[in-house]
Amino acid sequence: MTNKKRKPVVFQLTRRNEKPSIAGKNYPVSHRIPSEDEVYDEETGRNRMIRYAIGEQSIYLDEQTSDNPVLGDIIFANGILIVQYQQVTLREFLQASNWNKSNPDRMATKRIIYETLDGEVDAQKNLENLEVEFHAMELLMEMDAQKMIGYARALGVNVDRSMYEVKHDMMVMAKNQPQLFLDEISNPKTERMQVVLDAEDERIIVVNAAKRQIFWGFGAKEVITTVPVGIDPKAHFVDYTFGDEGQEVFKKIKKVLAGEVAPIKAKEKATVKA
Repeated sequence: MTNKKRKPVVFQLTRRNEKPSIAGKNYPVSHRIPSEDEVYDEETGRNRMIRYAIGEQSIYLDEQTSDNPVLGDIIFANGILIVQYQQVTLREFLQASNWNKSNPDRMATKRIIYETLDGEVDAQKNLENLEVEFHAMELLMEMDAQKMIGYARALGVNVDRSMYEVKHDMMVMAKNQPQLFLDEISNPKTERMQVVLDAEDERIIVVNAAKRQIFWGFGAKEVITTVPVGIDPKAHFVDYTFGDEGQEVFKKIKKVLAGEVAPIKAKEKATVKA
């Protein structure tokens, strides 16, 4: 019981640097917050001023005794402020302030600056995140080059560069957003998008964004499907291939890509048979 009370409380800024790769850190090296605030007191049903003043036993202004109070500095270093168990008034101020996202009684109109971290919960969360990250990185490292390029194209990564650059971007994606990376890799639409992109490169299909139509290439000009307004053509086509009619089209495309059948030529009917 004593050990639990003696544990420090950790507070963390909620806003990260927008460009951590450029700034070098996820949080500013130093960030100062005000040492005064007006809060709602549940017990009295009134708003009261609180302040972190050196030497005072209470955080409430109307309970403080000094005529010339010295406000204490509240500074987060690299996004973190660790408050030891002996720093009672500082801890109480940070917990009671409206800037604390974790304060259930905070005024909703006040901006959020930081939150209280739960050591055990966050340790478990960090462990789970590390496991997901490890799985994503492991999956990428075991992926052969051709398959990786295919996934990279489907995920919107520029593949018209060296293999090292493409792999670097994929590793950054896997590390920064491991769960999203795993979800995209396991999504059947992602693999199907690879086939659609290859088919467009080989002119098996032609995407006409202006007319919002996708049709057979090689001069056939037979419309396969019309793209709804406001929908990405390739994304629509991928969804289309999961339907009854689209599945037959997709089978035809795969066979043409594999060289098993000839593409539909001009004056040929666009009736597709598996």
